[in-house]
Amino acid sequence: MAGRRRKNENPINCRYPILTGRHAACCSSTTSEQDSEPNWELASAVATKPEIPLGPLDALKEYENEMTVIAQRMSAEMANISQAQQANQITREQAEYLIQERYQVAMMQFQTLSALHDALGRDVAQAAAVAKPPDTTVEPDAAVVVEPPFSPVRTQ
Repeated sequence: MAGRRRKNENPINCRYPILTGRHAACCSSTTSEQDSEPNWELASAVATKPEIPLGPLDALKEYENEMTVIAQRMSAEMANISQAQQANQITREQAEYLIQERYQVAMMQFQTLSALHDALGRDVAQAAAVAKPPDTTVEPDAAVVVEPPFSPVRTQ
């Protein structure tokens, strides 16, 4: 049996992955259990399709979504702390400390995302202003005044 290879066994005597479809099996000549176990981490990394990078408007929306998540998470944590205090699982002093701590963490996270959102928003607005050509439309009844060029005669 030493000369025969299994179906997914690597011809080189080491632990290099053999990829088959969406799964990867690792080979090893020492244990047969490792030969048949799929390497899920490698398989998921190989099977993952790369994501298209987000544009600035997508990033702005993501900042907004994350700020909402922070507020919702803080609200849920406050409710859990309040319930624990009402059930006498924690003291009033512990509840106050936990609430203050959670509030401070949430505020720091929210302020960070808010600052990033504002900075990116200004950048997007500046880029849009630069990319937008000036409005050169003339109303039908508007008068256009053009100064004549100066004469080429110069006085010294």
